[in-house]
Amino acid sequence: MIDNPWHVARNKAELAGKELAKRIMSMPSPISLVGYSLGSRVIAYALEHLEKEECYGKVFDVYFMGGAVSKKHKIFRSNKLEKLVVNNTYTFYSKKDLVLTYLYQSAEFGDKPIGLMPIESQRVINIDVTSTIDDHLQYPSKIYTLLRLCVDQQVQQSTHNPNQQSPTEKVVKILRTVEGMTHADPRDISKAEYFDNLSDGSIILTWTNTFNVLYIFVASPKRDVLFSGFVGWVHTDRLHDSLKVIQGL
Repeated sequence: MIDNPWHVARNKAELAGKELAKRIMSMPSPISLVGYSLGSRVIAYALEHLEKEECYGKVFDVYFMGGAVSKKHKIFRSNKLEKLVVNNTYTFYSKKDLVLTYLYQSAEFGDKPIGLMPIESQRVINIDVTSTIDDHLQYPSKIYTLLRLCVDQQVQQSTHNPNQQSPTEKVVKILRTVEGMTHADPRDISKAEYFDNLSDGSIILTWTNTFNVLYIFVASPKRDVLFSGFVGWVHTDRLHDSLKVIQGL
């Protein structure tokens, strides 16, 4: 079993996941990850390693395509994805994928991969591409079509899912994951200046005190404080990177 090509590839994917996590940890701002087949396995193990290191807010979006990784992988359980992924996690699956149906499940003793069926997690947007993908090798050539489905799915969910995160909730989530973020006195918002506004009407304000400590506030249109925090000069660059991500929402 040690020399089995599948098990060799599987083990290399896990090692690659750890290396990917190390690269992600050194990134100045959140990035998006796209994984196809065993690439999905690489991402799953990268996220697992980031969680072990308590490195949150470094990944913006995740796209699993024809994932050759178990739907029971620990990263899909509890609230791990909610902490790790700032925006959305998508998984594309096809019930016609014979590679995953026969080769993967035979090698993994019947284990069910995410590329064949939806992931049972509220933090994952499952997209059934059975009508588009009828062969495991078709994913790379249809990547732009699949990414377009993400936009359509997100619009549909925003219409039918009242529990979807609002822009304000997403921003607060990003700010809470900034390294060095500390709760600030909400009353200090009176010293802050306008930075940006969100599509749901909330306002972002910032203030730098005489000790070069950067404060940030999120307030409702009526100036009710929804979030207040600050970072010292050591972590100022991290907060600035997060503000760039927020402006792109």
